Amino acid sequence: MFVSVFASIIALWAGGIEQGWVESEPSRVGWEEGRDVGRYAGDWIDVWSYAAEDRWRLREISNEHVNWYLYTSPSGRTSDRVRGTVSPTGAGDSCEVFQFYMKPPRHWYYSGGEVRATVHRTGMFDCNRGVEVSSFQVIAFDPDQPEVACLVADLDGELLDTPLQRAQQIAEEFAVDWNCATDETIFFGNEQQSSLDEILDARRTAR
Repeated sequence: MFVSVFASIIALWAGGIEQGWVESEPSRVGWEEGRDVGRYAGDWIDVWSYAAEDRWRLREISNEHVNWYLYTSPSGRTSDRVRGTVSPTGAGDSCEVFQFYMKPPRHWYYSGGEVRATVHRTGMFDCNRGVEVSSFQVIAFDPDQPEVACLVADLDGELLDTPLQRAQQIAEEFAVDWNCATDETIFFGNEQQSSLDEILDARRTAR
């Protein structure tokens, strides 16, 4: 069950929200330019640092070709790169789908008084059709796991009537007990023959 933003704010003011959704913008707190940081070395990149909910932090690492996030737990442990796959629904045949981007997350799921998941949006621009193709991604947080944060689900936003709400549903049901090392990401795009509900039912049965 979703908690309204107003109710969430009241709960936080009263001493912390136990369970539910909070909507907030992460605050950009720094910028650096150079070679890739953390576990990887690579091309010349820009790194934007953000302060997020519940003392989590994220770094947006990008250049003209790639864009991804690293999440850092309140204790300072950093995740691997988090980036999913966008399924370009109806992408043009003669024009490259390009300009992958990720928007900083705004929706944070609390469980047990701690942030355990977020939902953010990614996109590509199909220059042939002149339209944006987007996906909604669910990220699980667990500071006690070696991976700290990882991708739970990647949903093609073009194929769902309410992609944010479906992403939040998946976060509520799967993220808290998600094992980044063993659980396979839930993908839903135009290459799937099954509906999202069928995919989720199969995953519940497998659990």
